[in-house]
Order: sequence, then structure tokens, then C-alpha cells
Amino acid sequence: MTPAGADTTATAAATPGPAPVRAKRPAARRSDPEEIAARATTTLISASPDPGRAARRAAAAAPAALAAPAPLAAPAPLAAPVAGAAPVFADGSGRRARRWRTAAILATAVCASYVGVVAVGAVAGPVGPTSSPTLLPAPTTAPPAPTAIRDPPRRTSPRSSRRRRPPPPGPRAPPRAARPVRPPRRRASHRARSSSRRCPWCRRPRPRQPGAGRRHPERPERPGRRRRRRGRRRRGHLSRPRRSATRPSLRAFLLATLVAVLITAPMVTGETPSPEPALADVVEAGGASSDAPRRAGVAAPEGPLPTVGMAPYVDLTTPPLPTMTDMADATGHADVVLAFVLAGADGSCAPTWGGTTPLADPAVMARVAGLKSRGGTVTVSSGGALGDYLEKACPDAPSLARAYGAALDAVGTDHLDVDVETDSGREVSSSRIAEALALLQRERGTRVTLTVQIDGVSEGMSADAVDLVREATTAGVAARVNLMVMNFSYEGAWADAMTGAARTAVGQLEALWPGSDPVDVRRRTGVTFMVGRNDMDMTTTPEDAQAVVDDARGNGYGGVGFWALARDNGSCPGTEDETDDCSGIEQEPWAFTRIAQGFTAAP
Repeated sequence: MTPAGADTTATAAATPGPAPVRAKRPAARRSDPEEIAARATTTLISASPDPGRAARRAAAAAPAALAAPAPLAAPAPLAAPVAGAAPVFADGSGRRARRWRTAAILATAVCASYVGVVAVGAVAGPVGPTSSPTLLPAPTTAPPAPTAIRDPPRRTSPRSSRRRRPPPPGPRAPPRAARPVRPPRRRASHRARSSSRRCPWCRRPRPRQPGAGRRHPERPERPGRRRRRRGRRRRGHLSRPRRSATRPSLRAFLLATLVAVLITAPMVTGETPSPEPALADVVEAGGASSDAPRRAGVAAPEGPLPTVGMAPYVDLTTPPLPTMTDMADATGHADVVLAFVLAGADGSCAPTWGGTTPLADPAVMARVAGLKSRGGTVTVSSGGALGDYLEKACPDAPSLARAYGAALDAVGTDHLDVDVETDSGREVSSSRIAEALALLQRERGTRVTLTVQIDGVSEGMSADAVDLVREATTAGVAARVNLMVMNFSYEGAWADAMTGAARTAVGQLEALWPGSDPVDVRRRTGVTFMVGRNDMDMTTTPEDAQAVVDDARGNGYGGVGFWALARDNGSCPGTEDETDDCSGIEQEPWAFTRIAQGFTAAP
């Protein structure tokens, strides 16, 4: 007796004989169980990352009545898994995972850009010599707590019954007549289960698959069988939820955020890098920082340097001999440079004042004693524009060093200024001067100043001046380089010419001493101008002198001077030529001395 609902074709197929030819079936309706099974099989195979496995399950679930039973041959090899198959996400299309991944990548890029900007600001430091900008403002409120990111909903398994495994190869036994053929119980797709809901990420309703959401009308209900709960997974099921692709991107985002917090934490809490000291602070402290990194290249030699900040020159070569104590009484300034020590009248290596006056002249000694009694420091200068040089009269470095020492002892000082001017064709051995100064500095600790010529704003120091500084550096002489910003032509503001020429010369000194800090190079630099009418028809006014003093003070130069003390008066205004006893312009007495005093004045 055939049970109700069984297919009679299956019973007839049990009779031995050739398989009957199956007639063409009419077009199936949308609710036909066989059409539902075919659609479900196609959907599962196309969505599965393992089409071979899905095909085997579909073959096992197909109704046996669709074809007559026949001896089965050996099963064909299954199709190889598709390489690089995309994972099946909870929403089927992977749209939610892609959006999470894009958001995480954008957040990571923003954090990386922020960290780069902060790192560049921390490495570059302040933008000015005295500025110390705060890289990040202090937070006024606590940052909001991070929002918990929820994983996408897991894909649940549809209710399905156990299925029979594919039959083994070989002759197939006829099915039992009493057992009905079960139609496939797999749902069409995950979307069919959720067809009644709208997609939360789009405005379009999901397509509804035929037969979705209800059990098959012809499937018999087995008594005592418990339904599987929605969301329960079976081992190896195709709808097992895959690992979300947003988790690696989320980890990268959290890691980038942690790195940004660790880098910016000291800056947010106020622990910003300390700025470099200002140039004026370094000069007031007495030089460059001792813990500064060592620079590559030749450095300026270490040793005693002049301690006098401002000193005008006093010309002892032309009468009448100036009264130096009058300047000290009027201005309170008592530091001077006595010029010049030259060779004897007979051209010997015996030092004299201007080539004619003995070193121990009573008039000179009386004026020197008056300055010292007022707390002044006297510097002895050798060379100048006229006369016979000791540097040429003395045959070697030891004799030249003894002549320098005799002049220093006559005045009782340890400050020596060497003013070598070769613009008139005078030939002087720079190496002999450098060796004599090195010997003098080693034996007596003499503080040396090298007064050099300036050829122009763009030229800077003359070639002979550069050679002298190089020879002194090679010999190990620690010296201040005094720049004579005078006696050159310029079209324009004379104050700009003097300050520009000084800066050009400072650049040359930095090139000669690349191993020294620029602050130390400026500390070893002095500048000297000529008051009133110059030899080259240029005129230095009190305003021009004030610009030179301000520039020297602002750049951290070591000293300022002018030529000469006897010309610091306005007794001969309007003269066309340079004179030795007045400036040639209208001015107050000691006007340039008071302006130059501003270099050493307290800020």
C-alpha cells in the first residue's frame, strides 16, 4: 500500500528494466516544491565559497523521483575550491563590513597626519630666538569616552533536518516503498528569512524569495522532533558566520590612537621641549653653552680673550697729546686703546710711540696713570696706517714677541691690539705675527685683538686680513677680530653700509671657524667706526653711530670702538677734509663716546 503523498514514479522505477523516458513536465508554478528546491540549490552553490561541497549536498537533497534509479558509476571528482573566494558576511553583500573598514582607514589616516604634524613641530623647535610656542593647548574638558563598536549580527542557521549522505559507489538498492521522498527543507537564502524587514543601510526592501518564511505544505511533521532554535549553529554549515573583516581595521585604528596619545601626552601636559637660549642671554652668560654639541670643522682656538667692551682709540702719533682724563671726567668712561707702537726711528726692532716717542715718556705715563686711577683699562695697539711696522722690522717671531712684551710692560697691561693695514702696498708676514702672538699668549697670557681692514659691503674682509686670521688660528691664538668699517665707498645710507659690511665679515669668520658655534663667533667679533668725516668722503653722524652700536649689541658682538677720541667734538663743522682734532660735523662734545657707551650699558 502506497502512502498518501508518495510519488508513484518511484515505485515503478523499482522494476528491473530500461529506464522509462520521462515526459516533458509543464512549467512549474512559483510554489512548486521542485522549483523551490532548484532555486535553493542554485543560491547555495553560487554563495558558497566551496562550490563542490555545495553541489554534493544539493545532489543528496534532490528528490529521487526526478530520475529513474540506475546502477551508479564511480563519482566524478569534485570541483576544486575557488581560490580567493570572498567571505560570506552577515549581510550577504559585505556592505556593512566595507563601511566599517573605510571608516577605520580614514580615522587611522587622520591620526597618522596628526602625529606627523606634532612630530615635525617638536623637532623643528621654536620659530624665533626667544619664542617658545606651545604645540598643543591644554585640554579644558576630559575627552569623551570611546563609543563601543558592536560587531555585525551573526548569521544564524536556518532550521533544517538531517540529510542523507550520498550513496556509495556501486549498484543502488531500491528504496523502501513505505518511506516517502522528502522534499528539500533548506530555506532559499538568508535574505528570504529577513525579507519582511527593511535593510537598515539602504531604503530598498529586500527581495522576497518564493517559499520563504513558511514550511513546506507537503512535508510531514515528525512527532517528537524538537525544532532547532534560531541562531544555533551546526558544524560545517554554510551559514556559519565568518570572522568580521572590520576587526583588523579596528585594531589598526586603536593602535594608531594609542601611539598618538603616547607621543602627544608630554606636550598636552605642558612638558614642551625647552627652547634654545636667546642670543642676548648667551652673550650675557659669557659665551656659548658648554653642553652644546660639537660642530665639525676647524674651531676658533680657546684661550684668554679681551674683556673690554667699548674703547675709543687715542692717537699718540700726532701732536698735541690728548688729555684722556677729560673724557673720563665728562663721561665716566676710562677704557682706551693707545695707538700706535711702531719701530724705532732707525728702523730697528725697538718699540716706540709713533716711531718717535719713547715708551716711557712721562707725559704718556701720566695720562695712563690718570685713567687707571679712574678704573680704566689700557690696550696697546701696534701698526696703523702710517709708519714703520715692528712686524716688518723684527727679523723673527721671538724678537717680535719681545718687542710686544716691552710695550705691554711699559703701560702695565695684558691687552694687545695688532692693527695690520696693507692697502698701501705694505708687505707683512702673517705667519711671523701669528707665531709671535702664540708665543706671547703661552708665556704671558696676553689677550689679543686682530684689527683688520674691510674692503666693502659685499667684499667683507680683505684677502690679507683673512690670511692673518687663518694663520693665527693655525698657530692656536685665541683672539677677537676687530672690523674697521671705514674707508670704503658706498652709495646709499652709510649706516646700512657699515652694518652690512660687518655682517659680511662675520660670515667670513664663520667660514673660517666652521667648528665654532655662530654665537661664539660673534662673541669674538668687534666693530670700529670713524666719527665724522672719513678718508673716503663718507660721513658718520651720531645717528649712524647709534645704528652701528645697536646692530653690534643685537648680534652679540664682543666689542665696539671708534677712531678717534681727539675727534669727538664739533669744533670744526663743515670742513671738507678729514682732520685729527675734530669730527668736521656739528655735534656735542663727547657725543660719540656717550653713544658707544650704550653698548656696555645694562639692558
